[in-house]
Amino acid sequence: MPKARATDDSQKKWLDMLESFKKLRILVVGDVMLDEYAWGSATRISPEAPVPVVVVKERTFNAGGAANTVANIMSLGAKADLMGVAGRDPNGNILKGILAKKGIDTKNLAIDPSRPTTSKVRIIAQGQQVMRADQEFTGAVNECVTSKMLRRIERMIAEVDGIAISDYDKGVIRPKLMSGLINLAKQHGKIVAADLKPKNAEWFRGVSILTPNRMEATQISGIEITDKKSLFDAGQAIRDRLNAASVLITLGEGGMALVTDSSEMLMIPAMSTQVYDVTGAGDTVLSVVALGLSGGHSVSDSVRLANYAAGVVVRKRGTTAVDAGELSDFIRRKASS
Repeated sequence: MPKARATDDSQKKWLDMLESFKKLRILVVGDVMLDEYAWGSATRISPEAPVPVVVVKERTFNAGGAANTVANIMSLGAKADLMGVAGRDPNGNILKGILAKKGIDTKNLAIDPSRPTTSKVRIIAQGQQVMRADQEFTGAVNECVTSKMLRRIERMIAEVDGIAISDYDKGVIRPKLMSGLINLAKQHGKIVAADLKPKNAEWFRGVSILTPNRMEATQISGIEITDKKSLFDAGQAIRDRLNAASVLITLGEGGMALVTDSSEMLMIPAMSTQVYDVTGAGDTVLSVVALGLSGGHSVSDSVRLANYAAGVVVRKRGTTAVDAGELSDFIRRKASS
């Protein structure tokens, strides 16, 4: 069984890393979506069906998926470019309005009138999610759109420090795009950090780091994760299968496991904190890891800082980003506790 290394935290190290992010620019490619929350209360069961009647008191909207990854990167002080696809519909207009308010440029957001803007509506009653309704089309985006995206990536890749791929399997991430993107990244010496869906795993061959959760890692590797040995074996199997430099498996309350070679695994305990909502936590982890590696920091330090960021974002309700100020405060509090 491989040796599991412990973590060694240094408050100054993390704060210096955060400061270094201000110099970076990351290209984020993937599936953008609109996250809507309907907040209310339920006091009775519907006479029409055995379901609660939720009286909605407030509706809030946020940018999800790849757009949330961009929001996280920018909240941490870096620059980011968003490349994805939205529909020509009311949800697309709401999404573009949210992005504009966050200062996120939408010039590389392709509009495809043949598909809806991916959206998720979460119904919340007494603080608990009781239902989610999705609107989406998961077929591949138009071939012309993919070709246009690749041409834009080719034009701008020399100007970015790294690339983050946010794959929610909604049609943007496809073999042609990934093959061209990974080749361009290698030619220009750029890191590629990716959050992927298991069914698309083969398209991610040769990236710098993959960030699957436990269930996704089991599906990609074919190894059921039940203990530290099977956890390491799954991470190593993914590295071997996809020729990835590193694999970070997120484990929820179990923390994170980083596999970078064949001899050991870095186990990072989850931050001791109140968890309200894990929505978007994967986007936050991807953002910090991409920034850390793009800035020349070690993969272990990048992952440890991402663990702090995840500890902040799960304390919030809904899809949201972590900003540099609150992350700095969280690091200081943890260091002094």
